[in-house]
Amino acid sequence: TAISVGPSVPEPSTMVGMGALATLALGAVGAARLRKKS
Repeated sequence: TAISVGPSVPEPSTMVGMGALATLALGAVGAARLRKKS
């Protein structure tokens, strides 16, 4: 599944995958910040 940059709509599977990666990334950043604070 190649991610194409353009007016075409990306595949649902790609969107879900990117969403999952973004959620994991945000979760990792949030956990790191909490660890630094404590």
